[in-house]
Amino acid sequence: MKILNQPCALRPPLDPVRAAFFGRSKAYTLLKVDLSADPGKIHWGFDPPNLDPASGENDDPTVYWASVVQGGTNNTNTNNIVNLNISGGNFSNFEWIKNSGDGATVTHDETASGDSSDLTITATGSGDEIQVAEFHLVLKGSTTPLLTLNVMVLPQRGPISLGIYHIQDTTSQGTVFSNRQSASAFVAKCNEVFQQAGITFENHTSSDNSISVLRDYDYDNKEIQWDAESNVWIEQDGQDGKVSLSEVQALAVVLPDEPADVDVFLLKEGAEPYDTNDPSPFYKRGRTLSNPPAIILYVANTEDYREIAVAHEVGHFFDLSTANDPDPSPLSSDHDNPPYSQQVVDGLQDLNPPNAPANHISEPNAALMQSGWPEENGMRWLWGMWMRHEDWDRANRNAASF
Repeated sequence: MKILNQPCALRPPLDPVRAAFFGRSKAYTLLKVDLSADPGKIHWGFDPPNLDPASGENDDPTVYWASVVQGGTNNTNTNNIVNLNISGGNFSNFEWIKNSGDGATVTHDETASGDSSDLTITATGSGDEIQVAEFHLVLKGSTTPLLTLNVMVLPQRGPISLGIYHIQDTTSQGTVFSNRQSASAFVAKCNEVFQQAGITFENHTSSDNSISVLRDYDYDNKEIQWDAESNVWIEQDGQDGKVSLSEVQALAVVLPDEPADVDVFLLKEGAEPYDTNDPSPFYKRGRTLSNPPAIILYVANTEDYREIAVAHEVGHFFDLSTANDPDPSPLSSDHDNPPYSQQVVDGLQDLNPPNAPANHISEPNAALMQSGWPEENGMRWLWGMWMRHEDWDRANRNAASF
């Protein structure tokens, strides 16, 4: 039986946080406390509560992650893209206390007006090992945590050299590039994406970082055809202006005497289809090779999105993503599939960005390691730049080998 007019003595007491607020001001009620990233910067080192890759269950909604990289003066660096959001403000009533770990400090602007205050997350650790420090946001005078922020302190890795090669066969017009991007564009995108994991890149192929190497190589001597009788795709002699898998096996011959840490071959149009229902190849398709360490990227003639496709393939070199693969064994990488936290997909660009390939969705705030396979109403996703904190850890550890 439900008692509507329960005596005060029998009602459950307020929890300590609400009791503290009412003790200070009966008019003040805590409505919301959470953390968010600056717009467009979630990939700079912030991981909100998400899908747990090991259990497949949702994370604790009060637990967040941020990364900060050692470096700079006195071996410190700072993450300034995280915001503390409290309905009603009054940020001077709150403080951060370290619960465990070491290597970082966390503060917020106690004088901030409105409902948001900037956090300053600073690395104080040093050495070659990843550190994690756990901080609790509490009401001053209380030890009850309102939320938890885990700070991953990462050693600086790199620079890792990228060799950028556009490969064409002038005897087969379909393989010839009418335009190509600078090496600096690919290096800049990888630096932007992997700063959240503490990894830097540099150009290998030229002292002038604005040049990407163009090589002419006689490789288009096979064409791909569908064999209806055998129900398979087969290669046969002929020039189709596209690149078959067998035609890239000898690409190492175009490498310089001293290859880069990772060499990237951009080839005009891949002939390899995704499946029998899709004979025309995907706009971008990548493969990673282990010997030599290289990326094969099939591209269309337009320049759009080549850089982020290379960054995605570099992620595979670091054995990412961990989302569907908590086992950190070599060559066990998988794609990072949704659902994602709403903060990861907020602020997406127009579904039809300028010069986008037909029938593709651009999701710049979603995951770097998501699949390019059809995901939604026949539309294919292009990659974003965000990585979950488990990927920061694995990428940083594996980058140490370069």
